[in-house]
Amino acid sequence: MKTYEVVHQATKSVSSGIFSSPLGHILLIGIKMKVCQILVLCVLLCVTSAFLFRSRVHARANGREIESSCLAHADAGSCEFYSCFERRLPCGRTWYILKTGQYYCNKMQSERSRFSAEGQQFLDAAQRCMTQALKDTYRRDDMDCHDLEHLAFNTVRPCFIENGFCGILGEDHGELFALFNVRDLFTRGAAKIWRTVFDLALTCARETISEVASNADTAISNIIDSAA
Repeated sequence: MKTYEVVHQATKSVSSGIFSSPLGHILLIGIKMKVCQILVLCVLLCVTSAFLFRSRVHARANGREIESSCLAHADAGSCEFYSCFERRLPCGRTWYILKTGQYYCNKMQSERSRFSAEGQQFLDAAQRCMTQALKDTYRRDDMDCHDLEHLAFNTVRPCFIENGFCGILGEDHGELFALFNVRDLFTRGAAKIWRTVFDLALTCARETISEVASNADTAISNIIDSAA
């Protein structure tokens, strides 16, 4: 069973009560994210040691030319970009490009129809942002695969936030977190994606609660001023 579904079932009976209001719904999302975040941190303890002692791998183009079609795939946010990137700068199936980038890109595309119209726009824009961010790296003649992994993961947060992640979290949070399966956590790199996404969700929830409180304070002040 998927992690989000487990948490959802555990909180379903509670959500019909104190969490039934709009603000309560936001708080419930935050609680679910916190539970999943704890799971991620536990798994990270298991996979970090293997990551730290991993040998360095360098990808080299060895004369392979830059393909204009590959750059076009990057501009379009196509999952094909990861395949042609790997052909030019091969790190292997255990590194980011194939193990994480291509895997989650394909998964987002296969689950795209489950999202709202706004959610689908987010998926398209975020994926396009992440592939475009790797264009300059694709043009290089050599690249340390470990450094490439860090560079790629560092694009997730800005690409999600700048393309409306917080805006779709309310309606599409179920579909979004259903993209992640428990078994994914035990593949190197996937836990980083989980941690990043859950941290973003918690940030969004806190910002929304703050905004609701601010709007309520403004409304009360306006009522008091009008009555004065």
